[in-house]
Order: sequence, then C-alpha cells, then structure tokens
Amino acid sequence: MQTGSYFCNPPSTEDLDCFCQYLSGEERSAATIEKYRRDVAQFAAWLGKNS
Repeated sequence: MQTGSYFCNPPSTEDLDCFCQYLSGEERSAATIEKYRRDVAQFAAWLGKNS
C-alpha cells in the first residue's frame, strides 16, 4: 500500500464549461447540467483548499 500526499489541480472554468457542453450534447436537462456544474465547482473549491 502506497502512502503519501497526492496532488491534483482543480478543474479550470474552461474545463467545467467543456464538461457542461458535453452534457448538453448528451441531451442532459438544463437542471441536471446546472446541478453538475455547481457540484463540480464546489468540489474544485474544496480540492483547491485541501491539496
């Protein structure tokens, strides 16, 4: 088992926009896309503080 710190850069605004465009292309509803956007943005903020 490997131990230690792992670092990952949070997704950029551009990354999030691309992901939302992908979801739109997959015909996800606007509400679903907005929820995903919010959740990923919150995770990115947490990751930025904790990495």
